[in-house]
Amino acid sequence: MKFRTELVPNPIQPPLRVDDRVMVLGSCFAENIGRRLLRGGMMAHLNPLGIQYNPLSLQKVMAYLSGEADFQADEIFEHQGRFRHWDVHSKISGFSLNDTEVRIKTAIENGRQFLAQSNWLYLTLGSAHVWFRGEHPVANCHKMPGSEFQRRRLSFEESVDSLQRLIQQARCIKPDLHVLLTVSPIRYKRDGLIENQRSKSILLLTIERLCGELQSVNYFPAYELMIDDLRDYRFYERDLVHPSDVAVDYIWDKFQQCAVSSSAISALRIGEKAWRRQQHID
Repeated sequence: MKFRTELVPNPIQPPLRVDDRVMVLGSCFAENIGRRLLRGGMMAHLNPLGIQYNPLSLQKVMAYLSGEADFQADEIFEHQGRFRHWDVHSKISGFSLNDTEVRIKTAIENGRQFLAQSNWLYLTLGSAHVWFRGEHPVANCHKMPGSEFQRRRLSFEESVDSLQRLIQQARCIKPDLHVLLTVSPIRYKRDGLIENQRSKSILLLTIERLCGELQSVNYFPAYELMIDDLRDYRFYERDLVHPSDVAVDYIWDKFQQCAVSSSAISALRIGEKAWRRQQHID
């Protein structure tokens, strides 16, 4: 007798190979997958400008990496003793304007160089909601007063347009780039469960459109694995929002089964064991 519905993702072609290079962009869950690749010894580059959640902010990151948009140092501002930029995560902030400018420019250049040699772009979308400061979208509010921003949900058309442009820009740098899209299984409970579902629905429909219209664009169902396959609060952390380590392990195993070659799986396991020995983890 079965007590749960197991989801078996469709195989992704071509699978990830040992010598492939992977640019990983997106939400916190993108970092979960990216860190697993790095721990296993794969060549991956994670979020050069920091974690990003929505299609519009991710498209702006790709505009910087592709050279379509020029980074403007005069957009750097000071807040709480650090110099920051609206399109960049606070981890890249510095204690002087020059320090922050150098950090951001270096991150963009390193990301651009890695992308030019990448085989894959892994992109995890977290939310269709975007913060705006006036007419300008911001990727990070940097704990500034909420009264300075307006927040709205992207339409389906806006979401599709942003990701189409992102993939176009990436392929201007690397024309034969393969793209793997996924939706983060992390729920944004602060929006309310109903609004969270509406937001995720826009992202899922956007991905369906892109996979149907663009070549070498695939989907990995991390969201469905968490929501429908595991489907139990014992697979969440205590905040009832983030997947537990067990859940991430399960999704990672499914990812390897459908998206990674057998030789690369073996290499990842060997690399993971070596990493655990270094970290003194059993």
